[in-house]
Amino acid sequence: MLKKGKIYFLFFLQCILSLSIRGEIIDTVCMGDQFVCYVADGAFAHSTFEWQLLEGGEIVTTQADTVWVDWGNVPGLYALTVREISPAGCAGELKTADVQVLGTLPEWKDVRICKGEVIDLNPGDFLNYQWKSGSMEPTLKASNPGYYPITLQDINGCVIQDSIRVIVEELPEVNLDDQYEMFRDRQLVIDGSTQVGEDYVWFNGENGSVIFLDSDDIPSDQKVWLKVTSQFGCVGSDTASVEIIDVEKQITYPNVFSPNNDGINDVFRPLGKLESIESYQLMIFNRYGDKVFYSEYIKDAWDGTAAGIAQPTGTYVYLVKVTFPDGESKTFRGDITLLR
Repeated sequence: MLKKGKIYFLFFLQCILSLSIRGEIIDTVCMGDQFVCYVADGAFAHSTFEWQLLEGGEIVTTQADTVWVDWGNVPGLYALTVREISPAGCAGELKTADVQVLGTLPEWKDVRICKGEVIDLNPGDFLNYQWKSGSMEPTLKASNPGYYPITLQDINGCVIQDSIRVIVEELPEVNLDDQYEMFRDRQLVIDGSTQVGEDYVWFNGENGSVIFLDSDDIPSDQKVWLKVTSQFGCVGSDTASVEIIDVEKQITYPNVFSPNNDGINDVFRPLGKLESIESYQLMIFNRYGDKVFYSEYIKDAWDGTAAGIAQPTGTYVYLVKVTFPDGESKTFRGDITLLR
């Protein structure tokens, strides 16, 4: 849009200058208007003019008595000044006039939401709205990260182009095991630490990323949960089940043995109160899935051989199926390292 205003000068001879009247509004523009033209009427032909705009916009170029201005995006009253230099080199009085820059800025700033949330974006009260999506409603629902541009028209008729940034924060990733096992006479330790956790709340109201539980602390449904809140208020959670094992049903296995006939850890066998087991199966597999050992006798031990051939150093997988006198069956899985 091309607009034109004038600043008038009255010069006397011998460079004696008249007083200027400050505060006269010579033009009204909208913020963001570009290449707005202003002309000064000087006292002499072939004078030069010194234009200055301290704030509110930028002087793009000047030519003789004319100046072109790009106005900024901050509404307000700004001073445009000019001084005439006569052909004889006499400097005239500095003349000042005000330019009113109109416009209404949206009442918003960058917003943060948690993943999965939806927010209503609202720039404030305007006459017309045009979102980049095509919507002409005052509000726009947003759930994805990024910038949401909009074109607005205010009560002054000024057109404003702006955008708001939506930042989507991830939920804390809480990864409890699906199931924990604990012996009735021992303590269970669960570590629920996350990278973005600020506040931790467990099922029993305790705080902290690590919790220590006795068997009496486990709820009747044998479910425990943890809620973690990030610094942005985003909440993640996870639930796990806990199986309480009676001492009589406690069976453990070593994780390494060395069948080198030195009398120390030469065989792999179960540990615990084995007399409480009604039936038993032990299977051991190599890394290729081949079964290298099988027994249904709980006192049998694997000596690291298969068909009389010593097996190589490496990691093997054991699978144990047991039945207790009360009819309960359990399956144990784990890794065993064979060293030579």
